[in-house]
Amino acid sequence: MHRVLVRCCLGFLISCVVITGLSWAQSTGLSSGEFNELVQREKSAHLGEILPEGIELDMDGAGVVDIRQHLHGPLIVFKVNLDDINRKLLDAIRATGGHSLDDTKARIAVIVVRNKTHTPVDFPESIPVFRTESDMETGFFGGHFLPTSFYFDQDLKLIKRSPGMPPDPNEMLHFPVQ
Repeated sequence: MHRVLVRCCLGFLISCVVITGLSWAQSTGLSSGEFNELVQREKSAHLGEILPEGIELDMDGAGVVDIRQHLHGPLIVFKVNLDDINRKLLDAIRATGGHSLDDTKARIAVIVVRNKTHTPVDFPESIPVFRTESDMETGFFGGHFLPTSFYFDQDLKLIKRSPGMPPDPNEMLHFPVQ
């Protein structure tokens, strides 16, 4: 009985993700094939590359900084828009205390895009928050999906990029097994 219930719930959640993605694709005029192609492009963008120097963003409490100087791997970076985000993800990030939920204890950082009003977030000091008024659709952190999570190894090499939001935000807080 339990196994049937789990399968039923999992099937429902997968359907919700697919339907949400397809409705987003339709609202932008993309066919499902074009939508899937966009997702695959975003998943593979800059994989294997080292986080470059020169990405300057406003860091809470420090002004404009080169973010590479403030980040150390292993690391998970979340690119979010506070005006359009699942609050469960913010709560999950906040609850981590700044480290992934797995044994790697990867650090966590947040990039807030489209942030013209400096919307306050009450993250622990251990979670660096960077802000920009831009949507960051181009460049190293570029892409059309929000949130997007970026996973960097100890050398700040991008090893995984995950556009969009899974049904359980805690999935985003686990460093990928290499």
